[in-house]
Amino acid sequence: MSLCSCNTNVKNFGQPNCVGILERPEKICFVQTRANDGTENSIASGDTIDNAYVTALLNQADASLKWYPSPVINKVNDTRGENNTFEIDGFNINVSQGVRTMAFTVIDGASPQLAAAFDSLGCREMSFWNFSVDGQIGGNSRTAGTLKPFRIKKKTMQSIYNPPNKENETPAMVMVQFAISGLERDEDIAFIDAGTGATDVQVDIASYSGLIDVTLGTATGITTDGFVVPVDFIYGSVFNKTAAEGFVSADFTLAETSPTPGAIVITSVTEGTGVNEGVYTFVIPTATSADVLELTFSKNGYEAASTISILIP
Repeated sequence: MSLCSCNTNVKNFGQPNCVGILERPEKICFVQTRANDGTENSIASGDTIDNAYVTALLNQADASLKWYPSPVINKVNDTRGENNTFEIDGFNINVSQGVRTMAFTVIDGASPQLAAAFDSLGCREMSFWNFSVDGQIGGNSRTAGTLKPFRIKKKTMQSIYNPPNKENETPAMVMVQFAISGLERDEDIAFIDAGTGATDVQVDIASYSGLIDVTLGTATGITTDGFVVPVDFIYGSVFNKTAAEGFVSADFTLAETSPTPGAIVITSVTEGTGVNEGVYTFVIPTATSADVLELTFSKNGYEAASTISILIP
């Protein structure tokens, strides 16, 4: 971005006794820069940032509006490079600002799957909020009356998974780096403070986590009266993923898709015990042979990548 503008007056250097600043991030929260309708994602001055507000954005069905908070980040390095200059007659003439980059390391929960989650952001127009150690939400005040997230330069997201290293006595870690858009100016950095006022962040914002992916396995034991479905996380042994436990009938919906589409009220869902934890037995109203059913999972804090189809024998 250019360093000079003929439309900007010289600014004053005076400051009040106490100058608040945006503190370093405890987590960063990714969001698409624009929603599918073309509007920029932002927080408006009249928004009430309470638990209901944050929870709704974390569990938003529209991925273009959804918030994706990272795990706790460590070794944060948010720096801007030196100005780009042109040398003439021994003078370095400022041409544009240097690139601002964000780099950090994740220790807690570091895994190849986590690295893949960061990589999934690389080809989209993404931005991020700073969830600071002081409970602030940091962003950009370039538009009056709103706080917008910091824009990320597309295709600069890079993550590296390092497994535990015995020789160096280091734990598993995921190292992440990306460039911040050249459209972002440091002077526009702004924040919403934590507090209890109407315009404050009224929750412990860094305590919120991203959704946990679950996978619905293949239905077995299918009869006209029910079926069995394993539900797993994407983590764990390749042939024995970590079981997703504790779900109830309210977390699932069932519908007939053929030949007579319509919702089906599940009679009961029972989770197995011991080695069968995470395996759910469904009892349903008697179906008809050749009916095709669709099972969907939905619960705050979790997300299933897809539904499963069940053919009644």
